Amino acid sequence: MSYTLTGRLVAVGWVLTNQSGEGDETPTESPLDKYANELQRLIDRIDSDDFADDLGTDIWKWFTELETFSSAAVKAGLAYGKTLRNRLVKENLEGLIPIFTKFTSKIKERDANIFDLQTALAGSDDALLRAKVWTLEKENATLRAKLDLSSDVAASLKDLLPKIDDLKSNNTVVIREELPTIIKQIACEDLGNTVKSANSELVEQVKQNCNEVRSFAQVALQAKNLPPGNSATFRPPSSKPEGVLLIKPKDDSVRNHDSNRKIFAEMLQKNDPGARLRGIGKIHGGGIKLIAASIDEIQAIRDVLLEKGDKEVSDKYELAIPNRKSPQIILYNVDKEVDQDTMKNGLLAKNILLADGNNKPHFQVVLVFRPEMADSTTGSSRLT
Repeated sequence: MSYTLTGRLVAVGWVLTNQSGEGDETPTESPLDKYANELQRLIDRIDSDDFADDLGTDIWKWFTELETFSSAAVKAGLAYGKTLRNRLVKENLEGLIPIFTKFTSKIKERDANIFDLQTALAGSDDALLRAKVWTLEKENATLRAKLDLSSDVAASLKDLLPKIDDLKSNNTVVIREELPTIIKQIACEDLGNTVKSANSELVEQVKQNCNEVRSFAQVALQAKNLPPGNSATFRPPSSKPEGVLLIKPKDDSVRNHDSNRKIFAEMLQKNDPGARLRGIGKIHGGGIKLIAASIDEIQAIRDVLLEKGDKEVSDKYELAIPNRKSPQIILYNVDKEVDQDTMKNGLLAKNILLADGNNKPHFQVVLVFRPEMADSTTGSSRLT
């Protein structure tokens, strides 16, 4: 009986609903959707590959800890107040600071790499332009000497033609006999003086270039304002020495190139993210060498590692900047009769770039005659 009455009530309710024009049922939110853990759903959607390096792992870990804290608070029925707020800050929100710091460090590292690339590209372009200008100036000096030589020859020939006409009117035989003498007297003397003058001028110009270091802008500006026939002098830029820091292990337990490279790279990145290195190489005994653009930069890097780095780690290594050594050249089969002054003067006569503007040599000569060379007429010479 009750079953029949219930069925009739349902039918009546259905009829009333259709008659009111609201045949579609309004969807209601199920308890499963209403009380679902949206924080856990957010964690499930986090993909570590969407973030640079290992930041995705750190973010996922932070949200997971937040979900654990929140679920425990909900299960305990805690109301949000001062106590819960302080616990939330201490146990979870403080973990955001290292993530932001790490993210900022990555940005600084990227900016430093971009700056290095821009500097390298700009430096290579400037060096190429300076080299081209220097080459053009050298070619200009050579062409100018040839032009002066041609002008002198033309003037000499003009003086020679009247004499040839006079001899031609007298006798052809006389022309053949005296023509070589006339050419030698008029032309050859002028040619010799012109060549000698051009060589002397070129030597003086090279010496002046060796003593002058100017920027590309200064050279271009001077060349623009020079009158025709004059040329600006230029010297190719000299490369600055790189800075090298040797890190040598003191303990046998740390003689591994890869681990040492990782330790000091992370230490430098942590304490000075803006430091720039050109490379990290290997040395004997498991050590490494850090290479920077200049000696000043590598000294600053060494100071950072010693002052701000982990002292327990630094005590296991020796950090040293090697002294620069002058290159040496050995000349063999040097005659025993040749002394140091003769050797020095001979080298300077062959290459003027081996001395400064005051003709002071950039090198030293050390003559070596070993005892086993007693019966020989030659020895060796070392240039430093």
